[in-house]
Amino acid sequence: MHYFVSYSRRDNDSRSLLHVKELLLARGANSVYVDDLETHASGVDRVETLVDALSRAKVFCAIHSPGYLETAWTSWEFNFAVTKGVQIISVSPDGSFIYPSSSDWPWLDIVDGETYKHSQSGLRSIEKPTAALQHATEIASRLTFLPDSRNGGLA
Repeated sequence: MHYFVSYSRRDNDSRSLLHVKELLLARGANSVYVDDLETHASGVDRVETLVDALSRAKVFCAIHSPGYLETAWTSWEFNFAVTKGVQIISVSPDGSFIYPSSSDWPWLDIVDGETYKHSQSGLRSIEKPTAALQHATEIASRLTFLPDSRNGGLA
C-alpha cells in the first residue's frame, strides 16, 4: 500500500521524517513518499512528482505539529486527500497513530471542500494558494479521478 506523508517543514527535520517513514514501513506500507527524503533528478518538476505521489496514495499520513495547517502546502495536500477520498491518518510526535474517528484527532473541519482551523475567534480559513500551489492544482486537474461518493471517491 502506498503512503503519502504530509508535514510542516518548520516543525520536522530529516531525522523525524525518517522515523515516521520507518514506522509506516514497519506497519506494512509497500512504499512511503516523503518529499524531503526523495532524490529529485535535475530538470524534473518537483511539484509534478509530489502531485503524482499524492494521487497514487492509498493512505495520507499527516504529521501532527503546531504548524501543520499554517502552510498553504499542507492545507492543499490535506484537501486533495479529502477530495480524493483516501484514508487519512495522523501520527503524533510520540509516534502513535491517530484516526479521524478518535477524540484525539488534532484538527479541523472540512466545509464544502474548504479546510478550516479552530482559533480563538472561531473557525478561520487556511492560507490562500501560492503560484506553486496553483501549479499543483493545474497538474491535479489533469488526473483521471473525480470525486464520486459512490465508489470511494474515484471515478
